Amino acid sequence: MRVQGGDARGRSIKAPSSKDIRPTSQMVKEAIFDILGDRVKGCSFLDIFAGFGTVGTEAASRGAKRVVFADRSRHAVSTIRKNLEALGLSDRCETIAADARKAIAGKIEGQFDVIFADPPYAFDAYDEITRGIFERGLLARDGILIVEHYHKTDIDPSGFEKTRTKKYGQTALTFMQHDNRKDFNYEDGSLSG
Repeated sequence: MRVQGGDARGRSIKAPSSKDIRPTSQMVKEAIFDILGDRVKGCSFLDIFAGFGTVGTEAASRGAKRVVFADRSRHAVSTIRKNLEALGLSDRCETIAADARKAIAGKIEGQFDVIFADPPYAFDAYDEITRGIFERGLLARDGILIVEHYHKTDIDPSGFEKTRTKKYGQTALTFMQHDNRKDFNYEDGSLSG
């Protein structure tokens, strides 16, 4: 796989074959960054269920100021670190070797302008992930949450509003934002209105 844009454009990302990790396809990755456009430059970006980190690495290459990768596989996290070092992107990136639920529950700090989640297609706790992101206030008020999933899976936004779903073969991307009709309280993670 190759980085498609930014400082590391055209350079290879090592993604060793693994039956447990399904990297985001080049076509889907290109679609994500076409939709995000200039929003990536200077943003804070969270890549959970990061796998080998191809999406977060793309964000770092395209000028994200902070990128955090979280994946439960130590092998995947080690590969991400090696790729970031080889591409000269380590200075703005952090890695967390933890299950996504544990990472969301307390290992990830700060707020993010863009959160990308790509769980395995068989994953069945999307609502737990979106609710955790919402309750911890991990997504900035004007941020975007993107979930990559099997095209027949319906995603529960749990505190967010779906803004669009785009399908690419058997893969779908669901985009969510805070429901602007309601006021969000970061102190207690509640909505009113």
